[in-house]
Amino acid sequence: MSDTVAAIVKLEQEYGGASTASLRQLFRYATPFDAVCMVLGFIGAGVVGGAQPCMMVLLGDLVDVMGLQAAGADMEKMFNDIAIKMIALGGICFVAAWVGRRGGLQGKRFAPECHVEEDVSVGDSAPGHRVV
Repeated sequence: MSDTVAAIVKLEQEYGGASTASLRQLFRYATPFDAVCMVLGFIGAGVVGGAQPCMMVLLGDLVDVMGLQAAGADMEKMFNDIAIKMIALGGICFVAAWVGRRGGLQGKRFAPECHVEEDVSVGDSAPGHRVV
């Protein structure tokens, strides 16, 4: 057996066939800056995801207001109020998505320095193609 296979067999025996890592082991090389970026990404995604139901409720209110033809001037005021709320919510979503995306992508700037070469020729009509 080669050294690599022997090392894999040893690890499988040591961990009972399943090699699992704790959350602490997964992030042991992460810096505090990486943690801040992940938190910003989580917050941004949570805000944008939480805003979707709010936007649906506002859209439903907007459709309800359009159905009020006898309201006259009140209809215009209600329509403008809902439109302002939608614009504000859209602005909040834009900022949260931008912050979350910027926070989550901070590590991507180092990607050109280290790349993975993978053989993707399995099932390909032209074998030997490589993605670099």
